[in-house]
Amino acid sequence: MLRRGIGAAAVALACALPASASAQLTTTSSSDLTPRVKEYVGTSVALNATTRLRVILPTGYAENPTRRYPVLYLLHGAFDDYRSWVDKGAAENASEPYQMIVVMPDGGQFGWYANHVNNGPRWESFHIGELIPWVDATFRTKPQRSERAIAGLSMGGHGTAAYSGRHPDLFAAAEAFSGVVNPLALGPGENVFGPKTPANIARWEGSDGTYLIPNYRTYAHFGLRTGNGQPGPFDSPTRPVDGLEAALHGQNTIMHNRLTAAGIPHVWEEGPGTHTWPYWERGLRRALPEFQRIFDGVVPTPAQVNFRLPDNTINAWGWTIAFDAARQLAWTTLSSADATGFTLTGTGAATVTTPPLFPAGKAYKAAGVTVTAGPDGRLTIPVDLGAGSAAQVFIGALSNDFPGTVGGTVPATLSLTLGAPATFGAFTPGVEREYTASTIATVTSTAGDAALSVSDPGHLTNGAFSLPQPLRVETAKRAWTAPVSGDAVTVTFKQLIGAGDALRTGTYSKTLTFAVHDEPVK
Repeated sequence: MLRRGIGAAAVALACALPASASAQLTTTSSSDLTPRVKEYVGTSVALNATTRLRVILPTGYAENPTRRYPVLYLLHGAFDDYRSWVDKGAAENASEPYQMIVVMPDGGQFGWYANHVNNGPRWESFHIGELIPWVDATFRTKPQRSERAIAGLSMGGHGTAAYSGRHPDLFAAAEAFSGVVNPLALGPGENVFGPKTPANIARWEGSDGTYLIPNYRTYAHFGLRTGNGQPGPFDSPTRPVDGLEAALHGQNTIMHNRLTAAGIPHVWEEGPGTHTWPYWERGLRRALPEFQRIFDGVVPTPAQVNFRLPDNTINAWGWTIAFDAARQLAWTTLSSADATGFTLTGTGAATVTTPPLFPAGKAYKAAGVTVTAGPDGRLTIPVDLGAGSAAQVFIGALSNDFPGTVGGTVPATLSLTLGAPATFGAFTPGVEREYTASTIATVTSTAGDAALSVSDPGHLTNGAFSLPQPLRVETAKRAWTAPVSGDAVTVTFKQLIGAGDALRTGTYSKTLTFAVHDEPVK
């Protein structure tokens, strides 16, 4: 049989040492508060400050050194901090029956889980861009969207609605407890998002759950739990009405009604209750089994991407839409996006970069111009929306690699796509440790048998310097004996750092080539 490497892709591994310029959370100390609860102190580039967090490990984490776990990000409210869910919300006890890691970062007493205007703290950049990669590099996580959930109370409920709506490609499940889901009505001050003027109102809307409704459609589980301010089962019956909880009940009702109108399934829990910890603890205890159910199941990836934000740089599901940074913020919608094209609605001149869906070097026609896939398999397409329009862009290959005939013939197909780039995080000099990272290889084959291969891993290099220990690559599956479509295979990278290994400041990296062949690798 002729051996063909039709499906091929490359993945780059990188690891930055603490002294490098990598924007990353760097921990400086840690302590064990209980056998399951760990506390960390570190420095954040996005915050330009010291920050703290707590992590609850699942029962049996230390005893099962090869097992990997899903992660719940649990956000605190205003006037509280990273300690609150353990100290006030019984999070350690509530999570004990479930096999997941619970991460409780600090969000500032009035940080509002947002990047502040006027060079203020960049909480969203910290939590999304630094914390999640640090967690995946530090603990044995399952670093996929299907294995992440997010939840929070009050201000943390705002963070839940904002992060889940702005980053639906990172989380599969989300719940807000007494959440400030409509900050335009009641929430942060103008020090966070700036003035509520026509020229700036989109900045507020872009972190407001009631405006992000279409982005929640891909969630396997979404929930809103809120009291109505009336005394509930954990209150004295003579307690006055809680005006704050009543106001938030109104916000959550608006969001519930909009989710319902959009046909988006979700949990809606309302009733007597106040803005107090007993109700948030109850909400967490009710949400945890829902999250575990999602983690134990299968979460599909949407075949087409539909997403909207008012930012000037938008990243979601591997697509990037970039406008001039000086453009007045305005809503942009990406619809029906896949390898055949997309529709972009909004204003201004945009540059759209696709996910790595195309063979490197192949030419395509899109938006009236010829574009060529880069080495990473992405197309960069200019789209000018002018003062406001919808542009339908078709992506057509200038040549066809797999000609077929009418009548339903299945062309020979071997394809391979790789997930997000794997990273080991920061190597610690002088400490022997085996670092692990992973990504997902998705294989489609119409052959009777197929095999996945990888080039010689060799050693990670940093300029002229190489790590003494070789890089190891392990795949959960290497061969198929029947046609397969979209089979997700976990690829694990392992790097041993010895206590005596000399490490050079900077970034160690290695590009590996993966290929799918239509016969088993010899």
